[in-house]
Amino acid sequence: MQIIPNHLKAALRRLIAEQIACCCNNAVGITTLNPPVDAPVGDDPTVLVNLIAGTIVYWDGDSWAVLSSAASMVDQFGVKIDGGGSKIIAGYIDTFRAPFTGIITGWVMLETSEIPVSGSIEVEVEVGEYSNYDTTPTFVNLIPASPAIIAGVKNQATGLSIAVTDGQIIRYAVTSASNVEIIHLYLTVKRT
Repeated sequence: MQIIPNHLKAALRRLIAEQIACCCNNAVGITTLNPPVDAPVGDDPTVLVNLIAGTIVYWDGDSWAVLSSAASMVDQFGVKIDGGGSKIIAGYIDTFRAPFTGIITGWVMLETSEIPVSGSIEVEVEVGEYSNYDTTPTFVNLIPASPAIIAGVKNQATGLSIAVTDGQIIRYAVTSASNVEIIHLYLTVKRT
């Protein structure tokens, strides 16, 4: 997973504001108030991007209304499991920190070798608390039905509703594998 460096976030936000201005033919401004207090006057912007709250608001003629919110964004994070030129074996473990708080709504698993290889794999996804992460960390199963591919190159699940909190430790553990070389497992997460 790639994280956008902080020094690029402001430039990205301004670019988004410029694109919104271009599409809606309105002046766009930057605000830190959520929502803004006063009605626009004269040449004041009618669309504002709040860089702190991650919201875009517009003047609807009577009040400021939220056009979009970062909290409603759907994102993915996951893991690449690579056999390093060989078949993946059970026992592989990878661990990382959840980058934001949200609700896991599904997952997608793909065999991503240059020419995808049909096989089977099951990956247990577990969660632990950062404060308990030491030489003997404790993890509990996060997704009741572990993500798996059975005699194929892809699988997915939707309709899940599993909470994950920014900073929790997510661990991926291969419990079984047969004839697969490279797997990408993505969790689909709606930010909250």
